[in-house]
Amino acid sequence: MKKWLIIIAIISFLGFVLFKYIFDKQPCLPPERHELVPLVAIWSGGCDGGEWIELVEIKEDKYRFRIYQDWNGELKMDADFEFREDRTNLTRVNWESIVCCYSQSLDSLVTLSVVDNVEGKKKYYRLQSIYPAYGGNDWGIIKEKYNLE
Repeated sequence: MKKWLIIIAIISFLGFVLFKYIFDKQPCLPPERHELVPLVAIWSGGCDGGEWIELVEIKEDKYRFRIYQDWNGELKMDADFEFREDRTNLTRVNWESIVCCYSQSLDSLVTLSVVDNVEGKKKYYRLQSIYPAYGGNDWGIIKEKYNLE
């Protein structure tokens, strides 16, 4: 009898581990697109949240993006961005597959991360916002905090 309990416990444990492995590997679906978010915006985020990102235009070495709040569609940032260090070939054709993440640091540096596969390896680049920005809630906070116009 004791032997059967041990076998059942082991099978249950293995079943739980397998279930957890399969469940954790499931991709997170983007949230429902709010009506304020343009159809051309892409979702960037995970199960815990993210943003909608829209490429507006490319002019010379500047890339204008609009970033939208995932849950209410409000504009977070509308700004030009530029590569500060290394750069990669960012175009209207490939931007959706390589622009991945929006972030704002404590010193109000707003960046977009770019991930490109170079010779089979991922290489990370950073686009930094150029101030003054065109608008958005994050820009309003930065402008007020640092007295920028």
